[in-house]
Amino acid sequence: MLRAELTMKRILITLSFLVLVTPSALAQNDRYEKRAITYAKRISVLQLDRGLADKPFGQWLRALVGDEAKINWDVNDCGEQTGAPVIDRDFPSCVEARARLSNGREVAITIGVGTQNMGISGFPSVYAAYVQGKTAVIEVRKLGELAKALNGNVR
Repeated sequence: MLRAELTMKRILITLSFLVLVTPSALAQNDRYEKRAITYAKRISVLQLDRGLADKPFGQWLRALVGDEAKINWDVNDCGEQTGAPVIDRDFPSCVEARARLSNGREVAITIGVGTQNMGISGFPSVYAAYVQGKTAVIEVRKLGELAKALNGNVR
């Protein structure tokens, strides 16, 4: 009986701790996501592609996709985590912007902004960028190539 009571107390203490810590961790993660997205929107596209003018990424993207397009912003691990157990690895942290165009195509750009452990750090870089149609995807290496890809025959 005493053993069962001790086990129950341990369970209650653990659950109480999780209830107290989880909202704090979620709030901290939410704050980081907001900061990372704000940071990415302000990065000069000149830093990301030397062939572009000095303009904040958020403004540049809006001009590229037009006012009608809905842009969704998200923070992720840059597609690096596979679900397999990992020992002591600091995964990258990326901000991804996805714009849905009126013609059904999608533009997606993923920008590396730091790491999960260090937060926003280092030099930002383009991890991936593409235009997706209903039947084809055009990946580009440089942001300046996205306009050509959008004007191409991606369907």
